[in-house]
Amino acid sequence: MYFQNLLCNLLIELREKNIKSTIDKNHLQSLLVREKGIVQNQFSAFGNIKSGWFRYNTMMFLLKLTDFLAPYLFSKGRLSGIPTVHFARWLVISEGRKMLFLSNYDGNSEGYLRDFIHIATKQLTLLFTHTEGYPATRLMIFGGAKDAKGFMEWARKNQLITNVWYSANPSVSVKNIFQNSKIRNGLYGDMNEQQAAKWLQLF
Repeated sequence: MYFQNLLCNLLIELREKNIKSTIDKNHLQSLLVREKGIVQNQFSAFGNIKSGWFRYNTMMFLLKLTDFLAPYLFSKGRLSGIPTVHFARWLVISEGRKMLFLSNYDGNSEGYLRDFIHIATKQLTLLFTHTEGYPATRLMIFGGAKDAKGFMEWARKNQLITNVWYSANPSVSVKNIFQNSKIRNGLYGDMNEQQAAKWLQLF
């Protein structure tokens, strides 16, 4: 069954028309001018889900799997190896026809998107390959965000202007939050000399 699904996906990918995304410079400027967070900024993207039962059901399975694994794999100061993401959520809306992605991150959006390209290419592609305009993929993990130019254009085209968003710690980075947690934990329990020296280096 597993190999049948892979073959089915490969055939679908080969038959699909690769729709190129283009960046509207005025839209891009309206997005960048709103990046005024001292530490954090927000990213929202909204796109159409590719048609067909295979795309929809595969995507829903992956989202449910991500939801189940998140507390165990993505709660140690990194999201798929990226150390700047405070929050990320995927929502399937409009009766399964559209995907909404929301995220808070440290730094600017250019660096944030390039972190996805260089650090979490396969994880990102596995989810976003099911949306229209995403760079061509093979077996849902190869290609995709490896096409850096195509990925950046797709991301900017689908990015929304977000005027209001919530952050629990707007002036603290993920690195600082995780470090503060280590400092707090060190206040309790016993430590040997080597552990104490390592703990003091956190300050």
